[in-house]
Amino acid sequence: NPFAIFRLEGFHETPRMAYLLSVPIMFAAQIAGEAVASLWARGLQLVPALYQMLDKFESANDKQMEGLVTAHGLGEFVLILLFVAIVPAFAEETLFRGFAMTNIERSGRTRARPFFALILTSALFAAIHLSVFKFPGLLALGLALGWMAHRTNNLFVGSLGHAANNGIIVIALYLAPGLDSGASASSLIGTAEMPIVDALLMLGGSLPALAVLLYVFNRATENIQARHNAERECEKC
Repeated sequence: NPFAIFRLEGFHETPRMAYLLSVPIMFAAQIAGEAVASLWARGLQLVPALYQMLDKFESANDKQMEGLVTAHGLGEFVLILLFVAIVPAFAEETLFRGFAMTNIERSGRTRARPFFALILTSALFAAIHLSVFKFPGLLALGLALGWMAHRTNNLFVGSLGHAANNGIIVIALYLAPGLDSGASASSLIGTAEMPIVDALLMLGGSLPALAVLLYVFNRATENIQARHNAERECEKC
């Protein structure tokens, strides 16, 4: 059942408010993730040899990625926005929050395992980007995306927020070519360092905002169960 495998069973029941909230939720998760990533990088500096090796690798990757997402004309901007920002967002959501999360969720012998699936797919989503510095921030984004998919059972909700999160990189680099984003094409989580106090203040401001947004999201939506999982559990009863 493709609607079950790719998590689209809640499409008709999803309110418009869920789509509207997905964008600020992603931005709040991105800001919180950037702060955590900065603190994480500060911790890695306690091991200089390891930090220098990772920094050299990630700096090279960031330069390559910045070249891919930087447009030098309107036509190039439209193509990059489509094939670097929008299409990868829907593709990653289909893979991680659709196929992978759904199958891991229903892999239990006696019952569904939604929270195990949420955590594991979020970790895989962060790990596949091959960035130790960005891993905590990408994990935060993955958890936010996974929760929206789990709550609504509708892949398009998180996909919209994911595409907006990607698109802002392309737009920012197009409007400000000299901007050093240091970000991957799937998030705004960069490797730029900031003072510990600034990172803590950013985290202290973004986490409550994210908590409020998720609370409003939960109030605006119903917890739509994955029907295929429920049917599978009943068959084993």
